[in-house]
Amino acid sequence: PIASVRWLKEPHHVLTVALDVREPVADKPESQFEFMGQQIYLQTGPAKLAQMTGASVVPAAIEYNPQKQMHTMSIYPAVDAQQHSLEAITQQALNCIGPHVQRAPQQQFYDLLGALQVPQKTILATKEQSPQV
Repeated sequence: PIASVRWLKEPHHVLTVALDVREPVADKPESQFEFMGQQIYLQTGPAKLAQMTGASVVPAAIEYNPQKQMHTMSIYPAVDAQQHSLEAITQQALNCIGPHVQRAPQQQFYDLLGALQVPQKTILATKEQSPQV
């Protein structure tokens, strides 16, 4: 991880990070966000990495059009990570990708409105209390 941070600090280096991924067994801090009118829980790691390195966060989304057999990438204005909180940075990125998810929910990497409506700590605690078969 340290090498990645050093690399990202170099001019013109870019790192792509998916916001909608949750490590299934990781007990990492999450914050509550609004996404398409519902509450979800996400980690703020991408925003924290941007703050650590002085990088900006550039929200982006890719949609596939099966009729044209073509991908379209939408890139939004950069968010200055030094000027905003981790939560504000993440919320701005979510606001950008929301319309893409509404148009093509089946193209999500991870189900933002399904699996991420319960905090990871709650899921892990429930699994610990469940009898193992």
